[in-house]
Order: sequence, then C-alpha cells, then structure tokens
Amino acid sequence: MKNRVANRIVLILFLGINLPLFSESPALELSKTVDPIWLILCAALVFFMQAGFLMLETGLSRLKNTINVAVKNLMDYIVGTIAFFSVGFALMFGLSYEGWIGTNHFFLTGLKTGKDFSFFYSKSRLWERRRQLFLERLPNVLNFLHI
Repeated sequence: MKNRVANRIVLILFLGINLPLFSESPALELSKTVDPIWLILCAALVFFMQAGFLMLETGLSRLKNTINVAVKNLMDYIVGTIAFFSVGFALMFGLSYEGWIGTNHFFLTGLKTGKDFSFFYSKSRLWERRRQLFLERLPNVLNFLHI
C-alpha cells in the first residue's frame, strides 16, 4: 500500500515537471510581446533622428533654404515609411524562410482586417493629424521668427 502511494506521488511529480514540455515555447510567447514593442521603439528613434537631421541641416544652410530643407527631410521620412510598410515589414514579420527573412505580407497583403491592420491605420491617422497641426501653426512660427 505504501509502495502504491509512493509510486503515485512520484508519478504526479514527474508529470507536473514535464507539463511545460507540452506548452507553447516561451520564446514564441516572448516574441509576440517584444516584436510590437521593438517596432514602436525603433519607429520613435527614427522619428527623432529625422528631427535631429532637420535641425542639423537647417543650421548648416542659409535662412532662405530652411523650408526646402524641412520639406526634403519630411519627404525622406515619408518615403522611408512607405518603403518599410511595403517591403521592410514583410522581411521582418512575414513567415520566415529558413529563419532569415520573411516571405509574405509584402505591401501589407495577407494581413487580417482586425488588430493587425487597425494598428497601422490608427498610426497613419495620428501622423495625419500631427501634420495638419504643424501646417496650421507654421505661419505663426514663421511670423514669430521674422522669416
């Protein structure tokens, strides 16, 4: 009787220890959380780098060319964003080919119209509103700077 109870206790302990073997990989769960955070962090860094390049180039150019430099930097950011969402997103987050590069979601095709696509739509609306606010306030800033 004691032997049976001991065997059952040992069996339950070993089954309890092996349960994580049948669960989803912790690396995959972590990847689902870290990937969007990493994407947002990198986008924020690129955005601030563009602002830094704008200030650097504006400081190195003549006063009459400041708006041209600002528009050039804005266009660099827009072209880079479009290039990322057409090709870079697929290479980063598509189904991988032997673990190196993604092979689907080019030009955001194949994304479900749920959480995946609404993330990009909400960000594009946010940037559109910020652009509108910038253009509304630009004449006041230029008048203040006597340009």
